[in-house]
Amino acid sequence: DYPEDECLQAEMSRGSVLIYTGKIVHSGGANRSDKVRRAINVNYCVGWVRQEENQFLSVPPEVARTLDDDLLKLIGYQEGAWAMG
Repeated sequence: DYPEDECLQAEMSRGSVLIYTGKIVHSGGANRSDKVRRAINVNYCVGWVRQEENQFLSVPPEVARTLDDDLLKLIGYQEGAWAMG
């Protein structure tokens, strides 16, 4: 829990998009409408840049072994490019 005076609300109109780094402590407020609120969380990082989130913690090796090679590459289960991987 964080003190309310240290928190900001991002109130946005319908169709808006909020982009932020994974280092931001974030949450969603209560959906007070009678409608479904949908959200999409997209993470992507090219192979030669280190990811902020450690995918090895979120996708353990026993699960990774069952995934398609293309998906494994997307989540970082591959060697990086020369000199920066």
